[in-house]
Amino acid sequence: MVIGRGKIKLQGLGFESILGTLSFERTTPQPVVMDLTLELNFAEAAASESVNDTVNYAEIAELVTRFVQEAKFELVETLVWKVSELLLKKYERLLAVEVSVKKPKAIPNAVASAEIRMER
Repeated sequence: MVIGRGKIKLQGLGFESILGTLSFERTTPQPVVMDLTLELNFAEAAASESVNDTVNYAEIAELVTRFVQEAKFELVETLVWKVSELLLKKYERLLAVEVSVKKPKAIPNAVASAEIRMER
């Protein structure tokens, strides 16, 4: 058990990306909304008050935005897997990551969206 374990949540990151299996989804960017939960040890950052002892969530939001906008996945499941993989490899301070993706236009003529969530 990590004593200073805490979570940073980034909610409602919005992008457009080529995402889906239907023919129009392969050519027309689709709206995507992503939430990230980043789990890490806060003890060192709390003691030092230095951003160098935590993760810079503005930098993470920018990295994920670029990644998603350039991605061309067919499955939302692939997107959540790849984003979590990217973050865990780049930021060794992260103990766990949860990625949730909503695709608002996934269900035609519906107010609801499809949501895929994964924790690693």
